[in-house]
Amino acid sequence: MRITRLLGKNEIRSKIAEIAKRLVADFSGKEVTFLIVLKGAKPFWKYLKKVIGNHIAYAEEDIKLKSYHGTASKGSITLSKPPSISTIRGREIVIIEDIVDTGRTLAFLLEYLAKSGAKKAVVCSLLSKPSRREVAVAVEYLGFEIEDRFVVGFGMDYDEKYRELPYIGMID
Repeated sequence: MRITRLLGKNEIRSKIAEIAKRLVADFSGKEVTFLIVLKGAKPFWKYLKKVIGNHIAYAEEDIKLKSYHGTASKGSITLSKPPSISTIRGREIVIIEDIVDTGRTLAFLLEYLAKSGAKKAVVCSLLSKPSRREVAVAVEYLGFEIEDRFVVGFGMDYDEKYRELPYIGMID
């Protein structure tokens, strides 16, 4: 297996800083909860949070969904670590995701949040593969659109490997 670099560390951090500025402008003074989709979105959130600093008062919560095994989507979605209702009900939610692929996982999560009483929910993703979309979901805060390739690094994995790479690479 060969990994070809797609996005470097500095390019990623620069884009995250742009996203953070938009989030601060849009959510300053509002009751917002950031839901971080584990494990892949953790590095994205870690840097985003650093740039946001104390410019927004927010709650954060880790959630766990699973829809992949290896390089293939399983077709089913599991919410193994759901968010607490107290951080959802009546609040604006920003879902922090590493990559939007088919859209099924986010559609599932957005429906769950709506049923749980969220005031509003938006998606913030580092990557998006629009050519793979099976379910239409809006990505309000997006880092990069990429082609239909399996990517690793900066939190994204191949069977729990390569998450620690400081860049995003494509598996060839």
